[in-house]
Amino acid sequence: MGPIHILHLEDDLADAELVQVKLEAAGLTCQITHVQTRAEFDKALRQGNPEIILADFHLPMYDGMSALRLAQEICPDVPFIFVSGT
Repeated sequence: MGPIHILHLEDDLADAELVQVKLEAAGLTCQITHVQTRAEFDKALRQGNPEIILADFHLPMYDGMSALRLAQEICPDVPFIFVSGT
């Protein structure tokens, strides 16, 4: 089985790294595309074919619920999980 293709919407690079470390520590082989903005997220959804989407709930200039709605519109069958330090 190849790596799991994950799209990760996170504005804090330290949090994105922590998520990656935790996934790898759990034994998962992942290919993570990290994006920080709505524009990057939209582009990655349309071009990247993620198998799962991870997203912070609170982002500057963009919010998790808007990200969820966009993901459901573009790739409705891809699981979407909120990951937040809050």
